[in-house]
Amino acid sequence: MPIKPYSQRLEPAVDAVIWRFLDLRKFRDLMASEELYFRRADLYTDDSEGLPTENYARRVLGLDPYDIHDSESLNNHLGSLAQHRESYYISCWHLYREEMLDMWEQ
Repeated sequence: MPIKPYSQRLEPAVDAVIWRFLDLRKFRDLMASEELYFRRADLYTDDSEGLPTENYARRVLGLDPYDIHDSESLNNHLGSLAQHRESYYISCWHLYREEMLDMWEQ
């Protein structure tokens, strides 16, 4: 099955260097198994990983923060997104241009 890029995907240059920062144990596992590890999005230590903030979701959905029905709708949307995170798997990589402190903070 061919790889189909999603819409508006920005492709790195052909000669781009892409890095994966990991500890020695994970590196050994990668070399031994020759398989990439993808972690389920809801299992990261950040409970909000993969979820929009309430203010952002309200703006995108056009919800009034003072309307009780809109608050219920917001809770339903955020709850659905939280459940959907269980089906998303992530492997974090870095398009290496130069090593900057900001990259480590992110």
